[in-house]
Amino acid sequence: MFEMSFEDGDRILRLKYGGLVTPEVFLTHMPAVEAAFNKVKPRRLMLDWQGLEGWTPEVESHVLHARIQHRDDFERVAIIGDAKWQEEAGKAEQIMSGEVRLYEPDEEAEAWAWLKAE
Repeated sequence: MFEMSFEDGDRILRLKYGGLVTPEVFLTHMPAVEAAFNKVKPRRLMLDWQGLEGWTPEVESHVLHARIQHRDDFERVAIIGDAKWQEEAGKAEQIMSGEVRLYEPDEEAEAWAWLKAE
């Protein structure tokens, strides 16, 4: 499952993934995601991983490539997911030049407030 939307007057891009992300799902949506990356200014990103089971090893290499390619594109990245995503959030934090924060599902309101703050 994949959903994409703009929030807060197109200032924030929200990407929501659920289930197991396969190469077919990831690569099908990447052109739209890339176009959205070019639209959002200032660039803030919400990764909603509630309900995400994970991704295949093939997708993991695409995710790493996307992080490297866009490492300087986002000033703030909020990840909503449970504790199992702590390691993945740490990987993103090491690569991304902007600030990355992981929020538990019950902290979604705080994540949005942080992304919307000046």
